[in-house]
Amino acid sequence: MTHTTASEFFQQVVGVYDDLIKKHVPCYEDLFWAMFHYLPTGFTPIRVLELGCGTGNLTSAISKYWPQAEITAVDMVSEMLEETRHKLAPKTIQLMQSSFQDLDFPPAQFDVILSSLALHHLPDSEKWPFFQKCYTWLKPGGYFVFADGAAGASDRLTKAHIDLWENLNIRDGFTAEELEQTRQHRNAHDHYASLPDLTNHLNKAGFIHVDILWRYGIWAVLQAQKAS
Repeated sequence: MTHTTASEFFQQVVGVYDDLIKKHVPCYEDLFWAMFHYLPTGFTPIRVLELGCGTGNLTSAISKYWPQAEITAVDMVSEMLEETRHKLAPKTIQLMQSSFQDLDFPPAQFDVILSSLALHHLPDSEKWPFFQKCYTWLKPGGYFVFADGAAGASDRLTKAHIDLWENLNIRDGFTAEELEQTRQHRNAHDHYASLPDLTNHLNKAGFIHVDILWRYGIWAVLQAQKAS
């Protein structure tokens, strides 16, 4: 099945997204663990920005880790935002429908910016400019933490990551048709940068203490900090 845009694809899978993403990404829960584990002990952000909230899985985790936080959750699909609203109820959060390209905030608004499996939808040429915007939106000392897919440093390594991914999908019961649908979506909508490129982009944007916290195959978690 071919989907014209990423937005159209996610509109079609809203109702099954939670089951789909856990089946599609075998290490899904490990990604969340790493995102929070490596933040400072006692870190209690007041204002949190989530980029690409989907159906609110990471949003729910943020709310549990930091019940005091004011969460702004962004997604380009209105149906996803409604799922997030329902999942977080009765907690009130700010929901924003926007692409990453159109998103904007005043400087120094957030203590932490988080994202899970969303930033790879940005074309490579737009990653560094967007990281610069994230740097601006953070308060001094704030953190930018994201889990995402990452290409290998060579075509051979990228293929090895994809092969591992597909082998795990087969282990978990993917049919040949499901694998082909995954390949079509990946080829049409996913723009994976290598970890060296991502860390270079973050450093170039001005971040300090840029680090790769965790990696398994194509998936990785990165953390960067804005200087105080």
